[in-house]
Amino acid sequence: MTGPATEVQHPDGSLDAERVTGAEAMQLLYALTADVARRTGTRVLAIKGATLSHHGLRAPRVSADIDVLMHPDDVDTFVAGMEAAGWRQTPEMTGPKMMRFHSVNLLNDHWPMGIDAHVYFPGFLAASDEVFEELWRRRVPIVQAGREVWATDLASSASIAALHHLRAPWQPTNMAALDALTGLAAPQLTGEAGQDLLDCARATGSVLTLTPFLERLGLTPPAPTHPAEAEQIDDWRLATTSDPRMAWVYRFRSLRPHQWPGFLWHALMLNDDELRAYHGDQTTTTPLWLLRVRRWRRIVEALPAMVRRELTRRRTR
Repeated sequence: MTGPATEVQHPDGSLDAERVTGAEAMQLLYALTADVARRTGTRVLAIKGATLSHHGLRAPRVSADIDVLMHPDDVDTFVAGMEAAGWRQTPEMTGPKMMRFHSVNLLNDHWPMGIDAHVYFPGFLAASDEVFEELWRRRVPIVQAGREVWATDLASSASIAALHHLRAPWQPTNMAALDALTGLAAPQLTGEAGQDLLDCARATGSVLTLTPFLERLGLTPPAPTHPAEAEQIDDWRLATTSDPRMAWVYRFRSLRPHQWPGFLWHALMLNDDELRAYHGDQTTTTPLWLLRVRRWRRIVEALPAMVRRELTRRRTR
């Protein structure tokens, strides 16, 4: 597939490249990722976004990016294929996270949105290759930009959407979104379809993580059968009830005193690439010192809410 730009001629004869709209880009990018997967011999599933709309789990809308799920063994090959098509990876954030690294962010200056290529999806506690195989077994075709694209089925899509909202259940907007999802999913996930959702949860190690969603649907969560649930559920609960920025505090507590200076220096400064990628303003002209000052200001402003969230978590655990 070629780039999406078309040329527009101005009255003075000059030419400008005009980007496609966000709605057009969504379909084109799902088709592009499917095309790259076919050409590189890799497996990629469309998730969220258009997939949720296809299954009636959300109203159609333009997203900030598109999401796909890769098999863990295919990451390097697929990303290389995307790079050959003109895309680049954003620098990986090296700081601590409440949830382990789970996606590769891909950008292209000629497209109005990026691609979030997931290695696994948080909340599925089974091994990422097991989860992918189960979701791939369930895959369904959808059509995007005139191309057939493999996507997650109804049960898998509902699970992914619910797990996304359940990453921070203490945020009112997430619970409102989960309630909205439940309202759209409930009429579809009854009888055999409801049982299929429970089967998907057992196979992917997500019975416990999906319990709030299953209960909202009126389904009785089955006893977890995947050993990963017992092993990892405490980590999930800590990650989903804490402010994500508390990861820096938790990591600091685990270090030995001689490691403190280097850790604190990195927390305050970040490296230049990380700073541009995660705290920049889409330009290369803003001086790095100013980006760092803005980052420090945001840290100071966020501290009261972080402390309140941590105290609430400790009281309710």
